[in-house]
Formats: sequence, structure tokens, C-alpha cells
Amino acid sequence: MKYLLSVLLILLIVSCDNEFHAERVDIDTSCQTGANELYLTNNYPKDVAERRKLYFEFAKLNMMNLCDLDSCISSYSITFYEDCNCTRGYIKRQEELRRVESLYERCENYYNGSFLYERSKDNPNVWILTYPKEFKDTIYCK
Repeated sequence: MKYLLSVLLILLIVSCDNEFHAERVDIDTSCQTGANELYLTNNYPKDVAERRKLYFEFAKLNMMNLCDLDSCISSYSITFYEDCNCTRGYIKRQEELRRVESLYERCENYYNGSFLYERSKDNPNVWILTYPKEFKDTIYCK
């Protein structure tokens, strides 16, 4: 019995993964709301500056191709929340809850950040990161 418990404990410790993990749980694209992606994350840095940098790098590698979006779409956001009971519960019941409160209202303490790109009014083939201000990015299409 002790041997079995020891083996199970070792397997549990070995299987613990401390690497950053992000799962896309929602994607919405329409001319009215723009393009939006929602990710639930865990094992992210506790330091806010490190976390934002990690999310920015993740977004650059994993966000949808803005150049492929319909010309009527003028904004794109990628948002990150902690993967927890509050956020998972909201996602499961979002159609029902969306009419009552937003994910942010329900799980504000688990919001980890977002990035907002807007299509240039002067050149529709250019997307500019407008939030947060401390990051700079421009995407050129064609």
C-alpha cells in the first residue's frame, strides 16, 4: 500500500506542469462588434509587467490574421482571464448570463489583460495597437 501511494504521489508531482497555458474559449467576429478572442490562462507570471509582456508575445504569435478579416470589421481584441471556477462557470452559461452581466462584471478579479487593435481610418490595410499604450505594434496587410 505504501508503495502504491508513493508511486501515485511521484506521478502527481511529475505531472504538475508549471508552464504557461492558454486556451481559446470564445471567438466572435461581426461587423457590429468587431473581432474578439477570449483566452483562459494559468501558470502566468504574478508580476504584472512580466505577465503583460508574456501575453503580448503570445498574442502576436496566436491571434487571428487581421489581414483576412472582412473590411467592415474595424476593431480586434484579444482578452485574457485566469482559468478558474468563476470564468469557466460564466463560459458554460454565457448565453444565459450575457443578458444579465458581462464576464468582466462577474469575474473582474480574474481579468488579466487585453490588447485592442483598430483598423486605420487612413489606410484599411493597416492595423494599429491602441491599447495598452505601453506597447507599440502595427500590422501591415498586402
